[in-house]
Amino acid sequence: MKVVSLGSQHQAASAGQSTWTKSNAATPAAWPTAFLDFLSDLNEPLEYKDLIIHTDHSLVGVQHGRCGSEVVWTRETHLPGSWRVSAFHSNLVARLESFDSNQLERADGLAVVGSHFRAPLAIQTADCLAVGITAESSSEVLFATCFHAGWRGFTGGIQHNAMSLLNSQVSVHKHKPVLASDVFVTVGPAIAGKRYPCGEDVLLAFRDHHAHSLRTLPGWSEKHERAFWEVIGLGTFAESGKIQPDLQALMCIELHALGTPLAAITVFRDDTFGSHHWPSHRRAMAEGQPRAGRLITHLCPPTCP
Repeated sequence: MKVVSLGSQHQAASAGQSTWTKSNAATPAAWPTAFLDFLSDLNEPLEYKDLIIHTDHSLVGVQHGRCGSEVVWTRETHLPGSWRVSAFHSNLVARLESFDSNQLERADGLAVVGSHFRAPLAIQTADCLAVGITAESSSEVLFATCFHAGWRGFTGGIQHNAMSLLNSQVSVHKHKPVLASDVFVTVGPAIAGKRYPCGEDVLLAFRDHHAHSLRTLPGWSEKHERAFWEVIGLGTFAESGKIQPDLQALMCIELHALGTPLAAITVFRDDTFGSHHWPSHRRAMAEGQPRAGRLITHLCPPTCP
């Protein structure tokens, strides 16, 4: 599995504009021990990739897939021409062929076949996950999707819906099933598990998701089972009445069980609550701020300038 982080970079204000400069001010958020054990059991090392700092220093990105796509993160501002949806913590992924900025689709994800992948797919978050996925041949992107997943979307199975749509659309295009080696995933920054105490209602939602979805997956194993519950923080519930689900780790566990190789997943491992580089809804609430702002994740086509 590949990991990027701010690492030796931090966001600094210069003349009222945010820029990315070299610094030792930030370190990546620690992974849950249970997730690192899961990777070790699968003999899957963590490999580190470099962030792309764009020439105007106002945004950062990472290479995605093998055909030239990129995932780019900004604060508040969408990249020009971005396609967007009106999110409401659902499990809905809207398939688009065109885009109308005056009438946004009501969904938490958007998806396009490769021939329509002409503009960035943009998802707004402020602690939740944004996940970009493509299916690619050796020379072109066949399908692209980007979706928002907080605990509601995650336990509602938005990742299942996105992958099902990907598989069905690519199968129609290629007249054969999607190969695991054709799928690439980038997971954006999110709140770290230890910063994310959740109550019994969230635990029950995870239990339902496990019972009705995860246990039926062909790739679900004892290793996935053990890592899933430990990463959720089930052991802390008896002591505090709270779980501490780490959404980035959980998404990787589930996508692997859905058939995605961990080597094809890149995670921007940064804690939105603990880092003022990113907007955080929970941090804003704790500080009495009226609004957290938004982190915008863009899955950009190879032709995007």
